[in-house]
Amino acid sequence: MILEFEYTSEVGEGCSPQAVHMMDNSFTIIYTDDSAWSKGRSVAPSYGLYDSLVWKEKKRLSPDDGVSCPSLKKVSHYGVYGFWSAESETNGGSDHRFVMYMLPTDISRTFNEGNITYSKDSPVSSASFSFINEKGILLRRYRSLVSPNTKLELLWYNKVITP
Repeated sequence: MILEFEYTSEVGEGCSPQAVHMMDNSFTIIYTDDSAWSKGRSVAPSYGLYDSLVWKEKKRLSPDDGVSCPSLKKVSHYGVYGFWSAESETNGGSDHRFVMYMLPTDISRTFNEGNITYSKDSPVSSASFSFINEKGILLRRYRSLVSPNTKLELLWYNKVITP
């Protein structure tokens, strides 16, 4: 048995659209408008159903003016990278831009232990964490979830334990 689903949707006006379908089933379209700014629209359909989408407008995505020739590529399970040209006042021509978006990844299950040091009398704080790289989840030979300049977001939960 072969099942086919086809959905069409008028998203809006723009030029040079690039679409990215993420692993969380969200869908983002990046495009240029009359002012040649990069803009976007995104949607995250419930349960992956694309029959009635409600698009959210992403305003200006780049400070560049005169954006042209955008090209995006998805790297499975990691994110998106792309290129475009932009007008440049400094050299009188155009600059070639490289853009990258990495998907956020929850690595809390690899957490082993941590230590946070702070003082109420000092604005300086420090944190040290150790993680377990079981089955190469964090670090692999060719690709890595943790690299220089990785952003680590700490979320604090107030867990109430009742007897």
